[in-house]
Amino acid sequence: MIKIQEPSEPLEIVHIDWVTSLPPGADSSYNSCLVIVDRFGRTPIFLPFEKDHTALLISYHPQTDGIAERMIQTLEDMVRGFCAYGLELKYCDEIYQDWFNLLPALELPFKKSVNSRTNKTPAILEKQWNHRLPQDFLRNNFVKIRPKADIFKKTLEKARKNAVKCMEE
Repeated sequence: MIKIQEPSEPLEIVHIDWVTSLPPGADSSYNSCLVIVDRFGRTPIFLPFEKDHTALLISYHPQTDGIAERMIQTLEDMVRGFCAYGLELKYCDEIYQDWFNLLPALELPFKKSVNSRTNKTPAILEKQWNHRLPQDFLRNNFVKIRPKADIFKKTLEKARKNAVKCMEE
């Protein structure tokens, strides 16, 4: 078996895979998603595309360890969770329920989660600082900056409660 090379810096080695045959959105023709995962910090990048892309399929991957495939499984579970519980992403007086509009928001949990191999978050490894979410700014003793940030915070809290409920079942 070939030993998988470990990168020494971000974006030195990336894993790429496609999620295809997704439902098109109400106002868009996106129906596939390109998933790119940095091997160094496990930083994901999700890019929607408008048509299925054909690629050669290899049934045995001696050079990979399934990083992109596991990322896709988790992404699909997260999108399913948002859609199943009717969660909406509100931004600039518009409501987004389509999967492709959720992609940037769904990258954040991956970038803030601690990697078991490095004991650091992908954001720390890549940029030397962690991303801050709206809920980090919205504490009871702070002045409310923007009502939309409060709405986003409530959406994230609702998603977390639903995720905990699903794990308990």
